Amino acid sequence: MSKKCPLFYFNFVTGFAPTFRKYPLQPNLYGIIGGNVTLICQPESAPQSEKEWLKNGQAFNPSTDAQDRVTLLSNGNVHITGLQQSDEGEYECKATNIHGSDSTRGQLTVLR
Repeated sequence: MSKKCPLFYFNFVTGFAPTFRKYPLQPNLYGIIGGNVTLICQPESAPQSEKEWLKNGQAFNPSTDAQDRVTLLSNGNVHITGLQQSDEGEYECKATNIHGSDSTRGQLTVLR
């Protein structure tokens, strides 16, 4: 009498490229002059991705100093206090890891 052993196949995921399908940047963001806004960049990825911000297609490098008006937070989000008309524009968060990259965009409109 012979016994048959079932075969098991495991599909291990060692990582995946960043994606914003679940948490894209809001396409239309609004703030008022003098107000505050936080631009949220929350990609899903493995391993964790590096984040890069652009404003109107140009490199955007906010300060990491919490005392500054435009700050890059430790989680990769951008916080802007004391909104000014010059803050208005298209913001893009690009996430990259060893498996690839993805980006998400949103238009910030500053109301008077």
